[in-house]
Amino acid sequence: MGEAWEVSLLTLPAWAPRLASSAPLWSLASLVPRGPGLYLNPFSFLAVLVTYLAWVRLCAWVDADARHLHLNRQGWNLLVFGGGVAGLLLFWAIPWFPIAFAVLLAAVLAPLAAYIVHRNGHVPELERICTERHLRSLLNRHLKTNLPLPAPQLDHEVTLLLRADEEQKKEDPPRLKQARALPGFEAALQLLCTAQDRQASLVHIEPMREFSRIRLRIDGVLHDHDQFPRAQGELLLPVFKRLGELRLDERRKPQEGEFSVEIDGKHVDVRIRSQGNLAGERLMLRLREQGRSALTLDALGLREQASRLLRHQQGILVICGLPDGGRTTVGYACLMEIERHHRRVMSLEAHIEQRVDHVEQMELDRSARESAQAGLKRLFERDTPSAVLVDCPLDTEAVEFIYEKATDHFMIMVLEGEDAIAGMSRLLDLGLTQARLAKKLMGVVSVRLLRMLCPDCRILYQPNLEVLQRINLTAERIEHLARPPEGPELLRNDAGEVLPCLACQGLGFRGRQAIFEVLTMNERIREMLREGLPLAAIRQAAIQGGMKPLETSALDLAVHQVTSVGEVLGMLKSQVEPMPLAMPAESSRMPQPT
Repeated sequence: MGEAWEVSLLTLPAWAPRLASSAPLWSLASLVPRGPGLYLNPFSFLAVLVTYLAWVRLCAWVDADARHLHLNRQGWNLLVFGGGVAGLLLFWAIPWFPIAFAVLLAAVLAPLAAYIVHRNGHVPELERICTERHLRSLLNRHLKTNLPLPAPQLDHEVTLLLRADEEQKKEDPPRLKQARALPGFEAALQLLCTAQDRQASLVHIEPMREFSRIRLRIDGVLHDHDQFPRAQGELLLPVFKRLGELRLDERRKPQEGEFSVEIDGKHVDVRIRSQGNLAGERLMLRLREQGRSALTLDALGLREQASRLLRHQQGILVICGLPDGGRTTVGYACLMEIERHHRRVMSLEAHIEQRVDHVEQMELDRSARESAQAGLKRLFERDTPSAVLVDCPLDTEAVEFIYEKATDHFMIMVLEGEDAIAGMSRLLDLGLTQARLAKKLMGVVSVRLLRMLCPDCRILYQPNLEVLQRINLTAERIEHLARPPEGPELLRNDAGEVLPCLACQGLGFRGRQAIFEVLTMNERIREMLREGLPLAAIRQAAIQGGMKPLETSALDLAVHQVTSVGEVLGMLKSQVEPMPLAMPAESSRMPQPT
């Protein structure tokens, strides 16, 4: 539509004088004395030409912007276009140039200003235009200036707490007062609100040579969020360090702290870690929203596979996954299932990620640098549970202690590993032998999280043979696959700038889906372990015994258009060269919400 706008508008000046001269109300122009003509003021002509061309571009921009923000596109197009047309007609009718030009400017700018005020009320402050922050950022970007950006006003109701268990909404402890007095306080709160809005689990504030960069981890993937002058980025660090009770003068050694914030009634715990590098001091914030109910095995879709494992009274169950990959959530679900059968359950965790009803949760004493083995001894001195979840860094001594306790207790260990066999391999690395594993290991549950395609902007396409070969599928089984939009499929304005999908903020993915691999020990696998056979052979035996591999579950999600082939191949660690998968299917774009 942009080209049609511009063609129609560019021909408008040719008709304006004729329309003006034919109007009876404008016959007063004949009363004004005129010269012989055939002369033109080049400066006046240039001013009118620039105004007209700018109006043409602004009409196209309003059309694209209103469409992207789902505003009243037809109404705003009519107002902005009609205002410009009226201004041109009046300009040709009024014989005094200063007055005519002033009327033209007012007719063009007044509807535009009304639209900007209206659209700014429908977007977050950081996306508003013609504000002081927006104008300064334009100067910094295009003129390479280094103007400080004013802190945005908060669009959320925010209350700062110093710890998750402290109700200090009416109090103002000294370090909170000190943080409020720092110049970067408002910007720091706005960053927390933005991270919470976008459901980011991690915020990275990283120094660079001339700029500071902020990246957000959303659904397990780091994304660039913002970049601003280094001096402005430095203002954020002391605010977060003061809130986390870190030393402000220490900028090289690692430090850790925590505080809590309540954003629009949602309680969010924030763990902060700072560490110096060659470029400066780097800060990492880990956000965890409290108040959400822990997921059950039913909610995870894991009851059928895991319930039999949790009936054991003794032995070891391993839960493995990647960092920020759902393994702690699965551990909590297992504890709730065990507690449901009236068994006493406890946990030892490096950080308590979430409070679970009827489960006594303990943390390692970080101030005393307590080891996992010391923490377990403290736990068993305190009580005699039926089952214990251990979710903290383990060494050989702690694993040996767990192995001994597994004689009379059901011990659940949370480890890092890509699949079930990797979890078993991790136990071997920590000092256990295959023969000892065969004696007390009951099973391994591996979890992976795959990003789900945004249903509002995903693209359906017909896969070519090469793609199908990579995922071991046949053309008869697959009609369409799905992927995020790319290249020419992205929605753009007339300036060529990408207009991101409002649902996923242009990421192409929204949320994650868990898939599982459950290895249940049987006599055949135990015998293979006692014989010292390779873990690859044990994996094949587990698959023959009914274990569904992670890659099979991942491909099922791709086939059902829940995730993309690229996401599956990334999980399988395949090295994939960028390539066009196929031409999009006809009418494959999902409709944008209205």
